[in-house]
Amino acid sequence: MTGFLLRSTKKVICFLAVAVFEEQLRNVSSMMPTYEDLEGVVDATLRLQDTYQIPVISIVDGTFTPLKNSPPMSGMITESLRSRISVYVNGKKASN
Repeated sequence: MTGFLLRSTKKVICFLAVAVFEEQLRNVSSMMPTYEDLEGVVDATLRLQDTYQIPVISIVDGTFTPLKNSPPMSGMITESLRSRISVYVNGKKASN
């Protein structure tokens, strides 16, 4: 009887531990970046690399210095950016 009780208790404890672990895993996984988040990071990194002419090895190593000055933006580029970016003030779209 004692052996049966110990085995049963062990199974219950293992079941509860797994349930707690699964719940914690669900909580953590909801904080993980999505595929779209990672895609955005890659796109942004490639834009920065192109804009500032950062060598790939610098990105891989995480050493971004010394950076060159950014190239001047032409009026056409700034107008294009202005037309694509909505400016928000206090969470609301600002009026033009």
